Amino acid sequence: MSTSCIIVTPRSDDLQSFSEGLKEQGVSVTMKPDAETLLESIRQTPVNLVVVDQELPGADPVRLVMDILTVDATIQTAVITPLSEEDFHEASEGLGVLKGLPIQPQALDGKALGEQIKTMTVG
Repeated sequence: MSTSCIIVTPRSDDLQSFSEGLKEQGVSVTMKPDAETLLESIRQTPVNLVVVDQELPGADPVRLVMDILTVDATIQTAVITPLSEEDFHEASEGLGVLKGLPIQPQALDGKALGEQIKTMTVG
C-alpha cells in the first residue's frame, strides 16, 4: 500500500527539500496552493497525511486541521509552525496533530515524518 501526502502551501518551491525527504521514504507527495483546493482534493481522493503550512494566506492552520478531520478523521496531519514544541502542543491539543515542523523544514524533517507516517499506515 502506497503512503500519500498533500502539502498545502503557497511556498512549494521553498519546501522542495522537505518534499524530497518524504519521497525518499516512499511517500507520494502532492502540493496544493490553498485550503479550498486541499479540502476539495481530500473529498475526492483519500490521503494518509496532510502537512499544513502556517504561511497559508487567509487560513488558520488549527482551523484547517479541524476542517480536514471533518472531511476524513483518518487523515494524519502535521503543521509547519514558528511555535515552540510546547506552545504548538498547547494550540493544537486534542486534534491529534502528529507534530509541528520548523518554518523551513528540510529533507531530514521530511525523512523523519515519512518514516513516522509509514509505520502508522502499515498493516
